[in-house]
Amino acid sequence: MATSTKSNVRDYHRRHKTINIGIIAFGIMFIYIAIMVYIYMTKDNISIYQITTEGSLASNNEYFGLILRDEHIVTTDKSGYIKYYLPTGEKAGKNDLIYSLDESGEVTKALAEEISYTETIKEMDLSGLKTQITSFAYNFSADDFDMVYDFKTMLSYSLLDLVNYNNPDYLTKLLANVEINDSMFNLYYSDCSANVAYYFDGYEQLVPAGVKPENFNTNSYVRTTLNSTDFVEAGTNIYKYVDDNNWNLVFQLSEEDVIRYNGLSALTVSFPDYDLVLTVPFEILKNETGSYGVLRFNSYMAQFINSRYIEFEIIYSDISGLKIPISSVVSKDFYIIPLNYQFTSQGSKGFYLETTDPTTGNTTLDFVEPTIYNSTETHYYVDTSAFTEGSYLVDIDTKEHYRIGPRASLSGVYNVNKGYTIFRKVEILDKNDEYYIVSNSTKYGIALYDHIILNGKIVTEGQVIYQ
Repeated sequence: MATSTKSNVRDYHRRHKTINIGIIAFGIMFIYIAIMVYIYMTKDNISIYQITTEGSLASNNEYFGLILRDEHIVTTDKSGYIKYYLPTGEKAGKNDLIYSLDESGEVTKALAEEISYTETIKEMDLSGLKTQITSFAYNFSADDFDMVYDFKTMLSYSLLDLVNYNNPDYLTKLLANVEINDSMFNLYYSDCSANVAYYFDGYEQLVPAGVKPENFNTNSYVRTTLNSTDFVEAGTNIYKYVDDNNWNLVFQLSEEDVIRYNGLSALTVSFPDYDLVLTVPFEILKNETGSYGVLRFNSYMAQFINSRYIEFEIIYSDISGLKIPISSVVSKDFYIIPLNYQFTSQGSKGFYLETTDPTTGNTTLDFVEPTIYNSTETHYYVDTSAFTEGSYLVDIDTKEHYRIGPRASLSGVYNVNKGYTIFRKVEILDKNDEYYIVSNSTKYGIALYDHIILNGKIVTEGQVIYQ
């Protein structure tokens, strides 16, 4: 009898793994977000700036200037000991006593014995000297030790003025009490009414047109001052004079200064050390060494005749216009086309472009209407994408041809009022470190409340901008 047995082996059907759609979708989304974040972090960020301000950039600008005058130098015809009788900077009348020259020195010695110094000092006005010393002590800075040398020079002038207190009447009184040799002691008088000075620096004949950058280097500036009792040789420069009140203040201009002051015929100038504010004629002078501003004065000669250099401020009048960021302004090249090549066809203005069929060689005229970005008295400015360089425009009246090629650049911004970039010309009136002031009446330009690209260098013409 057969015995049946039950098998303990069971068949298990392996369950197939199913794909989790949610995980795949999440993964795709994660990858997409990661890519978008990367693109956002690495691409240029296009920001929009709305022109909401009509303003100005008011400021007082400090400068270091060179004073130039029509200075006449007088030399002595004899050797001897010099004695001045007129304070430096003071105005001499015609035939006023300027100086004496003692060839032997004996008269000068005898006069010194006759002078009552106690009486002279009592009659001196020391208030000006006290003011200068107090001002120096108050303003002295160890970081600018050159101030010491400037003060020394200034003090020597002041002391010279005090020693020169002796007037001609007093001199006549003294001469009457000493024995003199008339042929050895000579008095010299002014030939005209003029301001006098007793220093020389080699800039007496320098004119604004001849100024160079090195003329403003005070480290190489050499100044020689003559004092009473100095011994001088024949032919020595003895004093100089200026017989009118006209003088020039020349200063170096940066490119920003040229833009700022271009077209102005007068500026308001402040001299803080003199508590003086003046509005004077101004012009920009350019030569092969750079650009310079020239301020022209016709007064205050006595106050400045002893100065060759001076610090001053220009109180800059506000220039109003549209205020835009410097970063928004770019330079762009354009084709320039003579005005006479523009014509009107069916109410539209454009240019006739000559086109040649490469197969037949036949030529036709196509009327093209490019955007005009600027116009001058002689030319239009059109985008370089409007024509192919080397192609020809035709003057249909004269049949003359103009070859496309010459270019010129314009400064401008990219306007995005229509959702895409359009170049618009700007005329810069003023600037500081962050903003330009541009004209609000420029043809083909921008206007208040326009939207422009904040960084104009990262976009191109016609680029669509999503705001």
